[in-house]
Amino acid sequence: MNWVAGSLLFLFLLGLLRGRRRLAALPVLRPTDAALDPAHRFIVHPDVQLDEATRRAASAHATASGQHVLDLLPSGWPADAFTGYAEIVDPGEFQRDPLSRGVTAGHALLVHTDVLDRLGNGEGGGTGPFDPADVGRGTSEWVELGVNLKRYCPTRMAMAVAPGLEALPLGPAQRSAFLRTFFGEVWRSVLVFQGIVIVLLALSAFVTPVLGWMALLAFHLQPALALLGRPFGKRRRLLFFLFRLPMDAWRWMLTAFASRSRSEPREVTALRAEYQERMGGGVERFLEERREDCPLCASSNLGVHLRTGDWIQHKPGVFTLENCHSCGHIFQNPRLTLEGLNFYYRDFYDRLGEERLEQVFSYHPDVYMKRARVIEGFANPKRWLDVGGGHGHFCLCAREIWPETRFELLDMSESVDEAGRRGWVDATWRGLFPEFAENEPDFEGGFDMVSMSHYLEHTRDPEAEIAAAARALETGGHLFVEVPDPEDPFGRVFGRFWLPWFQPQHQHLVRCDSLQEIMVRHGLEPVLVHRAEANQKADFTFSLLMVISRLAPPLDVPWRPPSSGMQRIWHGLVWFLGLPLLGIGLLLDNLWAPVSRRIGVADAYRVLARKI
Repeated sequence: MNWVAGSLLFLFLLGLLRGRRRLAALPVLRPTDAALDPAHRFIVHPDVQLDEATRRAASAHATASGQHVLDLLPSGWPADAFTGYAEIVDPGEFQRDPLSRGVTAGHALLVHTDVLDRLGNGEGGGTGPFDPADVGRGTSEWVELGVNLKRYCPTRMAMAVAPGLEALPLGPAQRSAFLRTFFGEVWRSVLVFQGIVIVLLALSAFVTPVLGWMALLAFHLQPALALLGRPFGKRRRLLFFLFRLPMDAWRWMLTAFASRSRSEPREVTALRAEYQERMGGGVERFLEERREDCPLCASSNLGVHLRTGDWIQHKPGVFTLENCHSCGHIFQNPRLTLEGLNFYYRDFYDRLGEERLEQVFSYHPDVYMKRARVIEGFANPKRWLDVGGGHGHFCLCAREIWPETRFELLDMSESVDEAGRRGWVDATWRGLFPEFAENEPDFEGGFDMVSMSHYLEHTRDPEAEIAAAARALETGGHLFVEVPDPEDPFGRVFGRFWLPWFQPQHQHLVRCDSLQEIMVRHGLEPVLVHRAEANQKADFTFSLLMVISRLAPPLDVPWRPPSSGMQRIWHGLVWFLGLPLLGIGLLLDNLWAPVSRRIGVADAYRVLARKI
């Protein structure tokens, strides 16, 4: 147990330093006689009273700091509430990172009317401004509000401590609701992890007295030392110093008891009948007839490369990737019908899966920044079309590098409309790119930059997409394409658990030389090719993730039978044990990265081409 106690001690000390740094970054509202800004509105929890002095102070602070959304934290929050808040949000990084996940203390928010207007037409529903009076008492409702406000105001949302704001009690039901809403599918693993830490800490104090008691002391001192010198969070500092472990254990048990519900979400139940009807005739009807030749070179020299199921959503069906032995092209054969595409895409990028994908796409803005910088030295774009960009995460981040560029987004899903409401792009187009390129007058030669990031592999005809890009570009304009690299050796090593195979969504996996040949055929000259530089550093991590997901498929989805209590226990246990393995996978991916650069292989590649 020495290593366990030592690890806990290290983690608590690290958490103390991190919490102290984060809490020191929280500003405190100052009294003011300034009048309220008429553009500021307040969303207030029904059980909270927000006095006029606090409203004026918040309005003055938001105006001075240039914020359009300000989350107000009650200074009377107990010490553990502040340290818990600091565990999930870094105030400085929160403001700098446009993709960081929104969070609110759930008491009161200052919101600019511009944000309310856009939110009302989007996440808030309806066609008018979002009505602050519509927000009720539910913890989940406030968590979702904080997430959405950050998305509608990605670089101008912050938080501040309000001395005059009364703190609401946070009970087991509220903690349970927060875990479910904020952490999504892994909330059970988070709860289990918290319980394991409490048990290990208690055991280490008896088994390894020196290190164990040092870890226990650090754990008890953490809230008080993290808040030392700060004019807020004074409640229960002494109490938590003396009794934190038993208090946390009791609180954890109450939260676990409040989280024991076995009923599936209402939205899942509502969709179950729809899915049962669509799957009633068997999913084989979602596949076309197998083609006898390669879609790129027309060779009939084909062979099976891989047969696999849907290891992402775990919808039923078996899918085949075939390899052309003449040109090396790998493609889905037989491919999905349009009805099949609709079935397997449904609830992945929208509805049930939308929030999970938002978190994945928002994981790290550096990925988007690196793509946006590829064109430096080649172009200074004025009008940029991003094809297949979903909610516009790339455009939002690329704007930081190219602030004068007009960014437009094209996609087939309703996410493109949401991107426009959020203000992440300047214009939106919804539909098929080849059709727009051929029929929309504003498209022909209308762009000096077109990008396709992990989009081409989803299309039914990659060459038609490249032809559309060539038509949309002006002479001298550039096309940027990034796709999975089917020549990555890990595709063979991990087999069906290599994420870029991504069945059944990925229809075509085009080799780098084949893509360049297609570009040349349509008047595009490749000027830059990145292979190792495009490495996603995710081979090990995502392969492990797929194995874990195979062992414990997602619960509460309408295309699978309702889960039993034992399945829920198994799911939580597998994910709890599997999450540390993902950390090992991340380490292996980072260790492999310099090797991949030296030998020139990666899980993705990029090509930048100029229209001649």
